Amino acid sequence: MIGQELVVKVGGEIALNFKEIVSRQIAELMDYYNIILVSSGAIRTAMRELGIDELPAELPEFYIERQYLSSVGQHLLMQNWQSAFSPYGIKIGQALVDRRNFDNSEERRYFMNLVDSHFKNRSLLIVNENDAVAIEEILHGDNDFIAFYVAQAIGIDMIIFTTEASGLLINGRIVPELNKENISEIEKTLGQYQEGQNDISSKIEVVKQCMNIGSFGAIVSGSKDGEIFKAATGEECQGTTFGMRPNPIKYS
Repeated sequence: MIGQELVVKVGGEIALNFKEIVSRQIAELMDYYNIILVSSGAIRTAMRELGIDELPAELPEFYIERQYLSSVGQHLLMQNWQSAFSPYGIKIGQALVDRRNFDNSEERRYFMNLVDSHFKNRSLLIVNENDAVAIEEILHGDNDFIAFYVAQAIGIDMIIFTTEASGLLINGRIVPELNKENISEIEKTLGQYQEGQNDISSKIEVVKQCMNIGSFGAIVSGSKDGEIFKAATGEECQGTTFGMRPNPIKYS
């Protein structure tokens, strides 16, 4: 009996170059968890497809170009994910959302009904912000906040963020745990998150929000095979954990 829910959030670089590593682990975990995948990567996928190396630096061209690329890249991103999950017989669906869908009680209920249908049918729902018409996650978070909104709406037990780095790093060392005692000090001293472009304040804010709703989570490498599975199953992983882990599932 599937009894726990899990959100896995994948950054754009991971979705573009390491989707097979992610899909293999999620396919294995779906025997034990109801899973929602929150995936960035539409803009980067479109840039690769169209041969675009750089984005405009000036406003409003910066937003307009990214919105255009998001609309081009969404279906390409989903094609890539379907290709990655097809060897495991997993069918996928997509939901494009923004914060307003979760703030509105009726729209939130519609989203929960959609999630429930995917869980019942053992298919994988892939969620992404609708960047073609909304820019919040273009500016901050790389869909980190969307992952939190999903977890909050559904009452998710566990959330795993995958990045290029192996967790949060300070002076080249992984912070093994984020908690209420150390998170404020880390906010003051860390400065820049090691994934490359996202400000640590955004990542830390998402972690704090997750802890406030009682979710357990981890920040692990999406490019290293096995780290997602280890974090979800309670095995020792190379990454950063936060919150209190729910009752463990017995794996056969």
